[in-house]
Amino acid sequence: MVFSKLFEASGQGKAARRSEARDSEVVPLLAAYLEEALAQERVWSSSDLKIQNLEAGRQILEADPAQRIAIVHEAVAQMQEISHRLRELQSRGVEEWNARFNKEGLPLTNRHERLGWLLSRLLRKRLPFGQSDLVGLLRAFASAGDGHPWYWPAAGLLKAVETFVEKKGLEPELRAALDGLRRSETARYLDDSVLRRIDRQLASGGRKLILDNTPFGLGVVGWVTGLGQPERDAWTALVGHAREADGKAKPSAKWLKAAAGHVEAVGAAVLSERLAAWLGAFRPGPQNPAPSSGFLKGLIWIGSTLGDDGLAPLIGRFCEACYKKVPGVGPANIGLGNACIHALGAMAGERGAAELVRLRSRIKFNQGRKQLDKAAQAAAERAGLSVQDLEEMALPDFGLDPQGCLRETLGDCTAEIRIAGSNDVALGWTGADGKPRKSVPAAVKANHAEALKDLRSRVKEIKGLLSGQRWRLESLYLQDRRWPLATWRARYLEHPLVANLSRRLIWRFAEGAEVLAAVPVGEGLVGVDGRAIDWPGAAAEVSLWHPLGTAAEQVLAWRNRLAELDIMQPFKQAHREIYLLTDAERRTDIYSNRFAAHILKQHQLNALCQARAWHYGLRGAWDQPENVPTRLLPQSRLKAEFWLDPIEEDSYTDVGVYLYVGTDQVRFQDEHGQVLHLREVPPLVFSEVMRDIDLFVGVASVASDPNWQDGGPEGRHRDYWWEHSFGDLTESAKTRHAVLSGLVPKLKIADRCQLDDKYLQVRGSKRSYKIHLGSGNILMEPNGQYLCIVKGWDKAADKQKIRLPFEGDGMLSIILSKAFLLAEDDKITDPTILSQIDQPAG
Repeated sequence: MVFSKLFEASGQGKAARRSEARDSEVVPLLAAYLEEALAQERVWSSSDLKIQNLEAGRQILEADPAQRIAIVHEAVAQMQEISHRLRELQSRGVEEWNARFNKEGLPLTNRHERLGWLLSRLLRKRLPFGQSDLVGLLRAFASAGDGHPWYWPAAGLLKAVETFVEKKGLEPELRAALDGLRRSETARYLDDSVLRRIDRQLASGGRKLILDNTPFGLGVVGWVTGLGQPERDAWTALVGHAREADGKAKPSAKWLKAAAGHVEAVGAAVLSERLAAWLGAFRPGPQNPAPSSGFLKGLIWIGSTLGDDGLAPLIGRFCEACYKKVPGVGPANIGLGNACIHALGAMAGERGAAELVRLRSRIKFNQGRKQLDKAAQAAAERAGLSVQDLEEMALPDFGLDPQGCLRETLGDCTAEIRIAGSNDVALGWTGADGKPRKSVPAAVKANHAEALKDLRSRVKEIKGLLSGQRWRLESLYLQDRRWPLATWRARYLEHPLVANLSRRLIWRFAEGAEVLAAVPVGEGLVGVDGRAIDWPGAAAEVSLWHPLGTAAEQVLAWRNRLAELDIMQPFKQAHREIYLLTDAERRTDIYSNRFAAHILKQHQLNALCQARAWHYGLRGAWDQPENVPTRLLPQSRLKAEFWLDPIEEDSYTDVGVYLYVGTDQVRFQDEHGQVLHLREVPPLVFSEVMRDIDLFVGVASVASDPNWQDGGPEGRHRDYWWEHSFGDLTESAKTRHAVLSGLVPKLKIADRCQLDDKYLQVRGSKRSYKIHLGSGNILMEPNGQYLCIVKGWDKAADKQKIRLPFEGDGMLSIILSKAFLLAEDDKITDPTILSQIDQPAG
C-alpha cells in the first residue's frame, strides 16, 4: 500500500495506521478524483480546475475532517512516490528523460500537479491536524528535493503549522521538522515569503499570539506579550488552549485535564485575577468575533476549576449580560451565556449553585432557563440533594448577622451593610465621631479604596441574590415544601438573607394531629388571636400557610392581626386570591373558559410568563399552535396550558412576531399527556395556576392600557376595551376592594372618597371621578366621560407614604396615586389631563 510504506519510512506509522483504517474509502476516492481531473481539457493552472465541480472532488471537500486529513496524507504519500520516480528518470540523463517523457514523465507530472492542487485546497480548510500529522507532512515536503517541488503547496502547509502553533506552541519535535524543511533541498524552490514565515516561527519559538483586532483582543495580546519569559510562553499556550473552546458546547474531560497543566504553569491566583479583569472588559454582543469569544468561553470553563468562590458572582453577572436582549436580534451572546451556566454548575462549593439560583429568577430567555434548570439539576444530583434543597442550602449568608447586618471598620469609620427590605440593601457609614454620614467619608475614599470597592461589590452581590428570594418563597406553594422544624429555622427563620421575608409570613406547624398557624415575632411565635405560642416540638413539620381551606373569618382575623403587628407581607398571603372550581367549569369538565376571549399584548405576556416560571416563546406566523404558555408542575406530576390564538389581522413586529394574542382555554395534563378532568386537579394547584393566569390577563390585557380607548387598530376592539375596562371585578380586583375598604377611611382624602362595587369614587374640586378597581381606568361624572392618564404623571400616593398590607400589587398603588391626584384636581398642571377635565360635559 503506497501510503503505509512511505509513511512508515518517515516515522509516521501511527498516522499511517489511522489512514489504513480508512483506506477502503480514501484510496478509491483519490483515484476517482485523479481520473476526473486528468480528463479535464484546457487546464493550465489550479484556477482552471474547478475541483468542487468534479463528483469525486465534491465528495472530498464535503468529507468529515478526519477523512480529509487521511486524504491529505494519502495525497502527500502519492506525491512522494511520484517525486521519487521523477528523480529516478532525471538521473538517467537528458536523452533518457526526453525519450521517456511523453510516455512516463508527462503523465507523472500531470498527476503530481493535480494532487498538489487538491492538497493546496485542503490545507486552506483549517483542518484539526495533530502534531504528529504536521511533523509527518513537513518531513514529506522536505523529502521532495528536486523532484518537481514547485507542485508542493508549502504555503498551505505552513499556514496549518502556524494555526496549530498559535494554540499549542512550537514543541521540540515540530520545531525539528520545521527546521528540517528549512534546511532541505526543497527549501531552494520555496518562495521567499514562505521562507521568511518559517524563519519567524523558528526565531520566535512559535509563540505567536493573535486573537482579533477588537480592543478586547488587542488588550489581551498586549498584556501577554508584555510579560517576560517564561511567563509569556505559558500564557500564550493557555490562551491557545482556551481558544479551542470555540464551537464546543461543553469541555471534555481531556480538555480540562490539559487545562490543569496550563493553570499550573501560569498560577491559579493570577489566572483568577486576569479572568475577573477580562470579564469586566468584554462587552457581549451579537457581533463578537469568534477568536475572542472562543478564548473567553474556554477561560470561563477553566475558571470553574480554580476553587475561587469570588469568581461565581462575576461569572453570574457576565451571564446576565450575555442573555440580555439586543433589540431586533435576541440575546447578546448565547454561547458565552451557556458557558457561564456550565461553569457555575461545575464549581465546587456553594457559591456557584447560589448564582444558579439567582439567575433562575433573572434570566428570561427560554433556552437560558432550560440550561439553568439542567445545571441546577446536575449540581443537585452530584450533591445527593433535590434542587429545592440545593437552592436553600447553597444560599450564602455573606457574613450578615441574624438581623441582616454586617459591620466593618475602615480606619476610624464604620461601614454597615443592611438588608432594608425585600429588594433593598443599604450601605451606611458612621464617622469617627460616631455620627451617621450620608455619603462615604473622605478618609475612606482616600485610604481604603480597595476595601470600599469590595464593600460595594458585596452590596451588589447581596442585592442580586435577594431579588430572587421573594419569588422563590412564593413558588413554595406549588412545590408543596415541608421541613423539619430545625431545618426550617436554619434555612428560613435564622438565615440573614431570607429572614427579612420569612418573618413577615404566616407558617403552618404540624405535630401529630395538632396543627397551628403562627407568624414569627421576636424570638417567639404569635397566633391569629395575638397570643404568644410555644414553639412546637422537634418532630414538628413546617410549611407555608395558604388561606385555601381556612374559614373566611379566620382569614379576615389574620389580615387584622398582621395590620396590628404592622407587618407588610412580601407577597399576598393573608390577602391571597383563591380560585375555586365554578359550575361552568364543572360543565366544561376538562377545560376552563374563565379567562377566554381577552386580547393580550404578546410581548408583555411573554415577560410575565418568564417571571412566573411558565414556558413560552413569542409566536409568529411560522409557529405551530402547540406553542402556548405552559407551567410544569413536577411535584404534582402535572402541567398546565393556557391556550392562545394569534390575532392575525393586527400588527407584526419587523421580524414577524404577533403583537397581540387572544386567550382561550386553560387545561391540565398528567405526566403522560392525558388531559385531566378539572375536578381531578388538586385544589391548591388549580387555584395557584388560575391566579397566575388572572395576573397575565389583568396586566397584559389591552383593556388596562388607556391608549386603547379607541379600540386599537382601526377601532376593531373598541367594544372589548370598554367591556373589560369597566366590567365585573376579577379575583385580584376583589382583593383590592377588600384592602381599600379598610384603607380608605385612614387616608388623608377619606372625606373625598367612596367605595362601591367596582369603583373607588373620588370627589375633586372640579369634577367627580370613578376609578375602576380592575383596570385602573377612570370615568368622569356626570356623563361617564373617559379620562386618559398615562404613565409619567405625578406619583401622588408615593408622597403620602401609605403602608399597604403586602408588596407586589402595582395596580393598587396606581389606583391610590390617581385618587390622590384627582382629589386635588384644582392643583393639576398637566395640560393633557386638564384639557379633558375642563372639557364641558356633553
